[in-house]
Formats: sequence, C-alpha cells, structure tokens
Amino acid sequence: MPGLRCRRHAGPSSLTLRNQRKLCRPRTVLPLCTPVPVSVGPAETPGSDHYGRMGLLCDYFTAASNAQAEETIDWIGGPGNPPQRGGLVRRSQVAARPTVSLRGIEPTIWMGKLEEVLTGRSFDDILHDATGKVIAARDGGERQVAPLTASLQDALAGIDDETVDEVAAQWAEPDEFYGTGADTEFATSALRDLVRLVRAGRERGEKLYCWVCV
Repeated sequence: MPGLRCRRHAGPSSLTLRNQRKLCRPRTVLPLCTPVPVSVGPAETPGSDHYGRMGLLCDYFTAASNAQAEETIDWIGGPGNPPQRGGLVRRSQVAARPTVSLRGIEPTIWMGKLEEVLTGRSFDDILHDATGKVIAARDGGERQVAPLTASLQDALAGIDDETVDEVAAQWAEPDEFYGTGADTEFATSALRDLVRLVRAGRERGEKLYCWVCV
C-alpha cells in the first residue's frame, strides 16, 4: 500500500533500523501525535527529551510466525488495530495482536542496550544477529517490522523477577555511547510489560516483534 501513513503520526522523516549507532542517537524531538489505543494497556512514555525520538511509534507485539507479523506492516493503527472490513462496525477476521506501546523505545539502540545488560553480548554482535533483522518495510523504511533477537527474547522470558528493578536501573542509566537515558520508574514498568508480553506469547508459541512507524 504505497504512500500509506500511520494514523498516529504524519511528520516527514525516515528510519533505518540497522543504521550506524550515531544516526540513531536522538537529535530533535519529532512532533507528538494522538495515540490510537492498543489491545493491551501501553506503558506510556513520560514527556522528556531523554526518551529519544518521541515521535517514533514502537509497538512491541507477539505473533506465531514471521508471516503473521509481516502482515501488520500495513495496519495503520499498529499491531493492536487490525484493518476493518464492512464499515466501522464489523471487524476483520484478522485478530489484534497483544501489544505493548513504548514510544521512542526502538528495537536497535534501546533493545540493544537492554540485551547487553541482560546477556553481556557486545553491541556489534547484537547488531549483526540475523534473528533480529527487519522482515517487512514500507515507505523507504519509515514503517518496519522486525523480530527481537532470539537471545534477547530468551533473556526476557528467563529473567529472575527479583532482578527486574536492578536490570531496569542499568537500562535507564544515561549512556553517551547509545545516546539513551530514561526515568528508572518508567524503565522498570516497560521492562515488566515486555517480560509479561514475551512470556504470555511463548505459552501460545509466539515470538516477540516490534512494529515501528516514523
């Protein structure tokens, strides 16, 4: 669907998830837009420049296969909002995906840092991990769907619940290398949401993906 724009943002920009680190560091905050509700209560990102590109919509969701995840690329409301058919009343047969929305928390830099904290892997290893490559893209990369690396998904599913606060604190620390930094309370909430999402998905035989829209 060429030229399709996300309902939640219409600002001009572009994104390449596998770009160099320096291009992913926050420069200017893009205009905010009104979010479309998702099927699972999203963790709202507090209004602060420390959260990277706040206009960047990042919906983390689970799906049973790459094909099922790929089809969400054209869902303008995100994976929690499948397309409607037959007017406004009747929903499509396509089911909404369980989703956690983390605006500005994209799957390369932010999740790369989280994976380093959880696993000790280097960023370069994570960046070149084939299990985390983009599987669908539109509009020159302004909309993308990518799985999280298998290593990160395993780490999230197996994390000791008693260590979540400690891990979140490390994840939230200001980092000049990554160009990241967050409120610890937000990071803890986001991490708990992601852990719940990936664990629930595994019970259904699903993997964790990220839907990104600039």
